[in-house]
Amino acid sequence: MKKDAGPVKGRNRAIAGISRTFLRAAYQLAIRRAGRDAHRADCRLDAADCTICREHAGRISEAKAALRHDAAL
Repeated sequence: MKKDAGPVKGRNRAIAGISRTFLRAAYQLAIRRAGRDAHRADCRLDAADCTICREHAGRISEAKAALRHDAAL
């Protein structure tokens, strides 16, 4: 089995065509969405009436804009 495995190279290199900035923005977007989803599970208010929901929505919008900005470069 070991003889069939290839050497491990470049684990720290970014995937060709994807920048570190894009990966960081994608990670932040995932974290923001997870936070929103966790809050929404317990929130009894309409999303438009809840300040925390609106804050999550704003942060998600910022993360999406960062993704779009990096993808446009």
